[in-house]
Amino acid sequence: MTRYRDDVQRLWKATLRFEDSQGTQRWHRCVHHRRAAVGSRHWIRYDPRRPGRKSTLFVDWQQR
Repeated sequence: MTRYRDDVQRLWKATLRFEDSQGTQRWHRCVHHRRAAVGSRHWIRYDPRRPGRKSTLFVDWQQR
């Protein structure tokens, strides 16, 4: 996680790793307003027909 600040609040850039339903390891970069611990686990939902498409990816930020 990398911290940076926009005009209003501190934001964190996160790089998430997940394995899709075919077993391929994928990476997703996103921005969040809270810091997540390195190695923490979160649910990631995605379109299994298009696992690399960012617009269909959703991260549930509650830690699992």
